[in-house]
Amino acid sequence: MIDLDAIVSAYKRAKGIEKDFEAAEQLHVKKNTFSQCRSGKRRFSDLAIVEFAEAIGADAADVMAAVNAAFHGTPEEERALWQSRLERSPLVGRLSSTHAGLTSSKV
Repeated sequence: MIDLDAIVSAYKRAKGIEKDFEAAEQLHVKKNTFSQCRSGKRRFSDLAIVEFAEAIGADAADVMAAVNAAFHGTPEEERALWQSRLERSPLVGRLSSTHAGLTSSKV
């Protein structure tokens, strides 16, 4: 299944950046906020979701599913819905195979 880390890594690769703080700058968020969103403690904004989707050539609804599945504040019944969408997403094959070769450079 696609996780938020795979999407963030694909975004950074598409933008030609290595560090999370660079991604935070491009998304116009503080690096601490970015880190909290990436860990699921906070939710990425809808604007960031659209930015991720456009950069990686994905459907924004699939990226939203990954964000909401990762966000700790998402109620369990909703999380199941988002995870179900991710399982059917065309991103599964595309990002799963490329994510294995990506390295995460966190803040």
